[in-house]
Amino acid sequence: PNLEKLVEAGVEVVLTMEGRDTPALEARLNKMGMDVLSFSTNTLPDLHTAIRSLGVVLRRQAQADSLSQSIARRLENIQERVQGREPVPVMYVVSVDPPMTAGPGTFIDEMVRIAGGRSVFNDLSMEWPTVGFEAIVERNPAMLILPSSDSMSVNIHRLQDMPGWREVPAVRGGKVVRVDPNLFSRPGPDFPEAVRTLAKALH
Repeated sequence: PNLEKLVEAGVEVVLTMEGRDTPALEARLNKMGMDVLSFSTNTLPDLHTAIRSLGVVLRRQAQADSLSQSIARRLENIQERVQGREPVPVMYVVSVDPPMTAGPGTFIDEMVRIAGGRSVFNDLSMEWPTVGFEAIVERNPAMLILPSSDSMSVNIHRLQDMPGWREVPAVRGGKVVRVDPNLFSRPGPDFPEAVRTLAKALH
């Protein structure tokens, strides 16, 4: 961020997502008289914590609590609607080259579970593992979830032409669901809408 612009704007609090660069940035901002509030957004509980923490900072605790409760209710409603259905084995494609997916404990893994799916890589120890094509074929997801917009070049037809991906049964069979990366890759108040969209695709 342009620190001079922040000073000119009279910023008192800077909100950031936790990362390896956050401590250094926080130290610089603190020296300039700004407080820093860092959020972790790796899991669904992280999302609720971030909302409630922001409510405290902005003195909008009632609104924050209401939003958090609304998200929880909407997710419970979706989960009730898919209850009893056989979980669909899926792979969420974080990156095409190299192939990367979401591991256990991530908000993506939670999203898949609530929507009535089962991530085929939810037994790995890493949160965002890079995986090989042999492993993908072996685990044989019934469906791939591909964050892709009209401005992105990756689609089912490109995957079907790519070495490695074209050997995956779900790709050969056209079982690839494109989803909005803005909705799916950034956990926030619209998280239930992403889960609902995924549940409709799976069931």
